[in-house]
Amino acid sequence: MTLVAALGSLPIAQVGPAERFWPQWRGPYATGISRTATPPLEWSETRNIRWKREIPGRGSGSPVVWGDRIFLMSAVPVGVDGGAAHESRASLQPRDVHRFVVMAIDRRTGRTVWERTAQEERPRQPSMKDGTWASSSPITDGQRVYVNETGNPGMATAGAGDVLAGILAAYLAACFTGIEPTWTPFEASISAVYVHGLAGDLAVAETGRRGMIASDLVRFLSTAQSRLH
Repeated sequence: MTLVAALGSLPIAQVGPAERFWPQWRGPYATGISRTATPPLEWSETRNIRWKREIPGRGSGSPVVWGDRIFLMSAVPVGVDGGAAHESRASLQPRDVHRFVVMAIDRRTGRTVWERTAQEERPRQPSMKDGTWASSSPITDGQRVYVNETGNPGMATAGAGDVLAGILAAYLAACFTGIEPTWTPFEASISAVYVHGLAGDLAVAETGRRGMIASDLVRFLSTAQSRLH
């Protein structure tokens, strides 16, 4: 995997931090649009490139940006070196043990500021031929970087999104009414997403990926909720 930084001016300071940066997938407004960024309209290997560097492993999530830091995720096969570490390993059985890493990259220079291993294990779910086991994106509030390790392909079923919407509504209500007085709306939202994915992981162990329906998520919500706390 290669990370490329395009030349462009830094965001202006008149708007809030979350709007000036790219803190989540699809940006500050979840639209794929920034109202302050001025990226180049064209680039190549030699044009409008500030730096370029190799990233270990394989990932397809969206990097997120806050200040002078770029945060990204990658799945790095243990004991595999060179170009093979960047190739798809979806068809291999048994699956390789992978390090699921989160990296902070200096936005100006491309150097690694820090690298953390969130988990080291064999992938629990299959991957598409050209996919990766690091396909989700981190999210940041400028204080912390959050990575969600839950969820599985069986959750791509009718009604699963409605279950998530209900959890989000309940958690935000708990935040605003004081039932969970320590939560911010941001924390309520990421907690809801985590519990939704964990309920799916608990359900798939019983139903299998092909047999899961939305009501299975509901059945496992209380167990997932108890693990949150």
